[in-house]
Amino acid sequence: MSFASIPPILKSQEYFDNAVKQANRRVVSARGKFKRTMSSIDKSKNVELSRIELVNQHLQESLRRIIKTFPDIATLDPFYKELFRLNVEARQYRKSLAAVAWALERIHIIWSSTTRLIKHTDQIGSINAMRNAFYGRAVSVLEQIETDFVFLEKARKHFKKFPVVRTTMPTAVIAGFPNVGKTTLLSALTGSTPRIAPYPFTTQNIMIGYLDKKIQIIDTPGLLDRPLDERNTIEHHAILALRHLATIILYLIDPTETCGYSLEEQVSLYEQISKTFEVPVTVVINKADMTTGKKVPFKDYILVSAKEG
Repeated sequence: MSFASIPPILKSQEYFDNAVKQANRRVVSARGKFKRTMSSIDKSKNVELSRIELVNQHLQESLRRIIKTFPDIATLDPFYKELFRLNVEARQYRKSLAAVAWALERIHIIWSSTTRLIKHTDQIGSINAMRNAFYGRAVSVLEQIETDFVFLEKARKHFKKFPVVRTTMPTAVIAGFPNVGKTTLLSALTGSTPRIAPYPFTTQNIMIGYLDKKIQIIDTPGLLDRPLDERNTIEHHAILALRHLATIILYLIDPTETCGYSLEEQVSLYEQISKTFEVPVTVVINKADMTTGKKVPFKDYILVSAKEG
């Protein structure tokens, strides 16, 4: 799922100014269509009725776009739901979207009542005053939800940082200490440079590749490469979210220990990851081209040299 299509949230005054600007432009171009036989008051009514209708339409479209493009929490995939929960306060999010829906309905009601007033007035001097009253009330409604606009814009910026992953595709997550060859294995399996995507919990990125367009493979630098007790709360949450993607985990081990970590440390991390994730964990012994013949404490494993392909 991609959140990049969510439009930026403007300030309340910007929404109103844009609506008035567009309405004025269209009304000016349409003035010549009014019948010359119309009385002055009828022409004035038609002009201002068209103007406030266009302002109302533009505001309705802008507010509906917010409601339509912002995600419904209940329908999110568990992976994105976890990311959402850890970045955005759900209760305030629902409240802010409800506030936008309220403003949409309220402005429409004000427009409807103003339309009736203009249609029934017989005082040409009061028509502009009624239009301005509509403007003032519409701005007041928008200003009442200014804090909701601010909140939703902050939420949108969080959404933009969410990685684009295929949540329904079988996914292999690569884990292991730094320098054991995770990225090299990902490149060897996918046959191309992996796509780098931001991950909104750490300063690191995740790298994503695809095998025959059927399997998604993810490398997670900074998340699954050190003992659990060395991670902070944010990283623990990141792992919880990642757990929703993994179909299987490929745990890489460097038996040569040239990665800078002992075999005992690597086995210990494997045991922790096996307990954390409720999916199969397959041991992959890497650097077979450099192996010293050192035995590994696993009965079942895959022996590879990612560097040699």
